[in-house]
Amino acid sequence: MALQRAHFCRKVFSIIRQDKTRENVAKLQLVNIWQVENLTRELDFLLEWCMDRHASNDAGDDPHLSTSATPLILDLCSNLFPFPFTAESLNNDYGLVKTVRLLVHILDLGVVCYTCAHISNCLQDYLQIDSSAIDILAPFEEALISTDSLSITLQLCHFQCLDSFHQGKPAWVFASTSRPPQERLLLSARMQAIADIWGPLWKAKS
Repeated sequence: MALQRAHFCRKVFSIIRQDKTRENVAKLQLVNIWQVENLTRELDFLLEWCMDRHASNDAGDDPHLSTSATPLILDLCSNLFPFPFTAESLNNDYGLVKTVRLLVHILDLGVVCYTCAHISNCLQDYLQIDSSAIDILAPFEEALISTDSLSITLQLCHFQCLDSFHQGKPAWVFASTSRPPQERLLLSARMQAIADIWGPLWKAKS
């Protein structure tokens, strides 16, 4: 809200995530602010549901809550996670609480990265760490149900096409733990997303 009052990220912000299928490709993904606002309301509903269940000592029924009751969470995870994520992933591999932890941490760290154009060291300053890679679930290592479950890291990566534009600085990229980037990345992005974070563009004809 403070950023919006300063006329910053009023409608969208962006994260950079590893492409789900293409090797050595990262995607500049826009996130609509209205989705985040609706997510807070959905999380309020889930908290009330959990509190009511706890008060009634209800230990039965679906421990993950029906995915049909959380369509926005599933949609955001599908768009923002750097690996394929489905309702089956939520129910069978992670559960709702652990899924929400991943999602909220991505949004939280994603906003911080966005405020520094994804390339400065403000993230290390924010977290008071000296590392080029961050385990998104580091505070909640028990969050993975099995060792086969995928998790997400936020790490500094160099681009093939934008290295000189960024003066050699790496960018923060959300990546899958199963296939961390090993080489310089290509960037996949819409013109709107690039203009929003790195300035206006001009179309050139050769």
